[in-house]
Amino acid sequence: MKKFLLWVGITCSALLLVAAVFLFVKYQNLRNDKNYTPISFSDFVYNAFADHPGGAVSKYIRTVSEESLDDNLILRKAEVICEHERRIVYYIGIDSFLGRYYKCIDTDYDYCFHALNLRSIDTDGKKPEYLCFTLQLPDHTVILAVSRYPLKDSYQGAATLCFEPDKRHLVDNMDGDALLQFFVLPRVEELPDSYLLSCDYFSITKSDILKWIDKSPSTPSWK
Repeated sequence: MKKFLLWVGITCSALLLVAAVFLFVKYQNLRNDKNYTPISFSDFVYNAFADHPGGAVSKYIRTVSEESLDDNLILRKAEVICEHERRIVYYIGIDSFLGRYYKCIDTDYDYCFHALNLRSIDTDGKKPEYLCFTLQLPDHTVILAVSRYPLKDSYQGAATLCFEPDKRHLVDNMDGDALLQFFVLPRVEELPDSYLLSCDYFSITKSDILKWIDKSPSTPSWK
């Protein structure tokens, strides 16, 4: 019995050592290879083991700015290397029991939808177009709508935050004049069925968003 317990103890110790080495290597990869320093255990886990449907950030250069997106959410603008070029991307900071963690909405989105209306033109003679990135969080859904048209929705009205076009943003195929518009919502299933996100040229309904959720994460046209 003592020998059995001894072998169990040795096995558990070996497994813990292997796990510790594995996590240490992952941490060093974030720090040294990607230049990203996690601010909490949660941040380490989410960035070391993240699935990137839109292509991973290969190197973190610097934090440009941070501002409140909601009472419990932070929006971080960062300069990174992605697709072998310097780019601007946006991270959402979420508070959790094990500390705040950041997810990049441009690469870690749950789904992305790209639409181009070939049957219509706007007042500038351009075909209406938008990209919609959606990130599902424990208590919120964050939508980043990239479009040259100011959007409003039936939940909060204007966007929570809106930024002027930035040619260094990861999405750079929108004629250089697309606004970056962030909407913070409850979980999609908690929205009223009448929810509408729209402008003069197109609209997005709750039903549309739910259909996107049921599909595998899509890859936008800039990939």
